[in-house]
Amino acid sequence: SSTGVNNWSQYEDLVAVCYAQSEYGSSNSDTFRCRINNDSTADIYNGQNAYHYGTTMSVSQYDDPEIFCGVLNTAQSNSGNDFGTAICYFYDINAGKYTQCQTQFCGTNDTNNNFDGQTIGSYLKTDQVTSLVFYFGTDDVNVGTRIDLFGILPRMVS
Repeated sequence: SSTGVNNWSQYEDLVAVCYAQSEYGSSNSDTFRCRINNDSTADIYNGQNAYHYGTTMSVSQYDDPEIFCGVLNTAQSNSGNDFGTAICYFYDINAGKYTQCQTQFCGTNDTNNNFDGQTIGSYLKTDQVTSLVFYFGTDDVNVGTRIDLFGILPRMVS
């Protein structure tokens, strides 16, 4: 819709609060991803991520057809009742410049290993953001997953 709160052109930023779990049954974690405007052009997103898993710290760079939003829980984790969380902040979605995304994520996949981290990335087009598509890299989004989207209005000045 292009009216009221559904009119994304009125917002300066968007914040997605994600409580998610993958249906993947062969692993305790799956990569959580997002495409802006459902754009899957090769290397249109780039960024860096740093995350902690168990006793290991990893840092890497990416050039992908999606934004990396973290590593979250799967249905196999602790009898399937654990969901990971990610807070994705999309900056200047209507500014006519590259859209930046910053994500903080965390979860636990068994009784001994927690994971948490942060990613930063850029959408390398100047298009306005009109849609966000969240998904997992290996399997479908599991029942009970919830993503709440908040629009941040520009600051009020006199």
